[in-house]
Amino acid sequence: MRDAGGERGEEHGAFVVRYRLDADWLEVAIEEIDDALPSLCFPTPIQSTSLMLPRGPGQWLRQPLPKFARKIHRFAGHGLRMRWVGGMLDEAGRQGWIAIFHRGHADAGVMHAGQSLAPVWLRSLSQWCGERVVRYRLTGDGYVGMAKTFRGWAKENGLFVSLAEKAESRPHLRHLIGGQKLSILLAFPFRQATYDNQWLPAPKWGAGRSDGPVVFTTFRQAREILTDAQRAGWRKGLAQLPGWSRGGWDDQFPDSWPPEPLLGTVAEFEELVRTPDPFVAGLLDNYADIYPQSPSFPRGIIRRADGSLMRGGIWSGGQCYLLDHDQVLPKAKANCARYVAHGVRGIYCDTTTAVQLYENWDPARRMTRAQDEERRVALLRHFRDQGMIIGSEVGCDFGVPVMDWSPSPRAHVPGESVPLWALVFHDAHVGFSTALGCDPHVNELLAEADWAQFRQGLLALLVNGLHLGLVRITAANWPRLRPMLTASPEFNAWTTRTGDVEIVHHEFLDAVRQVERVTFANGAAVVVNFADQERAVGTRTVPAGGFVVEG
Repeated sequence: MRDAGGERGEEHGAFVVRYRLDADWLEVAIEEIDDALPSLCFPTPIQSTSLMLPRGPGQWLRQPLPKFARKIHRFAGHGLRMRWVGGMLDEAGRQGWIAIFHRGHADAGVMHAGQSLAPVWLRSLSQWCGERVVRYRLTGDGYVGMAKTFRGWAKENGLFVSLAEKAESRPHLRHLIGGQKLSILLAFPFRQATYDNQWLPAPKWGAGRSDGPVVFTTFRQAREILTDAQRAGWRKGLAQLPGWSRGGWDDQFPDSWPPEPLLGTVAEFEELVRTPDPFVAGLLDNYADIYPQSPSFPRGIIRRADGSLMRGGIWSGGQCYLLDHDQVLPKAKANCARYVAHGVRGIYCDTTTAVQLYENWDPARRMTRAQDEERRVALLRHFRDQGMIIGSEVGCDFGVPVMDWSPSPRAHVPGESVPLWALVFHDAHVGFSTALGCDPHVNELLAEADWAQFRQGLLALLVNGLHLGLVRITAANWPRLRPMLTASPEFNAWTTRTGDVEIVHHEFLDAVRQVERVTFANGAAVVVNFADQERAVGTRTVPAGGFVVEG
């Protein structure tokens, strides 16, 4: 085919397309692309009545983008969490189509314009190489049919490993299913230059301090919180420990060891992480970001095409730079050996599954986006093979076979949010989320308005198949967060019953899409009412801002 993509219809270059029918699939493979083409948008867009995007929990977009607006969606936890998109072909939202990026998703994205979607293909290290195959299929049963179609594809292509299978080799994974997550903030670094360089005032907790770690919770205090949580009714789950490492959270990664001495002794650290069954203590670690103050800096940093170091975000440790996961793997293995020796049974690799894939232009260590994905999986796999429970930020489909949980987005927009991720991976991946976000520096007890937000937040967890997590716990604010741990025994009983069961269906039960039903493979179902008035569902009444269990 010839590309006539210029403003005046001029020809830019040619490419070869191979079409193939495979049962219900139309497979489109793009081959032999001219070097004159810097990128390629093909096949052409499909006009739809509404669009399905696997962003966050899942999005059903009924309104087109404004005139002349364009968006490019990339595959990553904070972008498209799964390698598919779809659209509806009727106003009722029953008949539709799905496009799965069968090969080459690492160098692909999705162009979104109006009410249309189309694949976008990128070069790899400035060359057209590798496979580019997208498969199309007509679907029924609306977005549920699309999600289940991708679930079948994921199973056939090695992206699906159930929680039951994962627990065969690591039985302590079962402690997460039906449990709650407590994330205890231990220490943050404070560096005045981080705020000065952004023209921002220093936070109140850093005012008047010299540069260095700021302790919010010691190892001994964290142990006391976990003990008190059990007295309050915490029966099982995950204790995550951000800020345990040298310098505090986001200061000297990947040079995490030894633990920050201001938090206590190594013996106290070990007592904390050896929290016995049915609880698992896990460390927050990071092998994607490095900071100038890290002893390893600048080894292992990805290079841009111009030879410069690739920068990431500016976090509490200052400006971070992005690491090649292959080059940092020896450091990860050395750290892992120490963790295992001290009794650690869980690890959270921050950002690994959250951000887009990168290229490394370092002449001695060239890396394609596809290789970047492979190296991220290899790092997670190493920790898993040492018997650890594995978490990473947000979660993305390539990580599912080698990771167990993620802090998942619970954002709920009535009528737009649909549980696409949960319809595919609920029985392969544990998601935790907060029902009420809390500032770690606010210590007042919860007001009635807070409780109202908490109850509303639980509804979003229910429709997305998520477990409850309490985050940014400190020694000072624990009395504020403690009551949320057991505030809803019905919710906790529900996640115990369904936490590792496939979600087979989701539906809206009213015209304004404020009442939703989620159905599981074991016959259980929950009806959730986001409205501020009670609603009748069959012979039952669902209270305003409440839920009822069926089956």
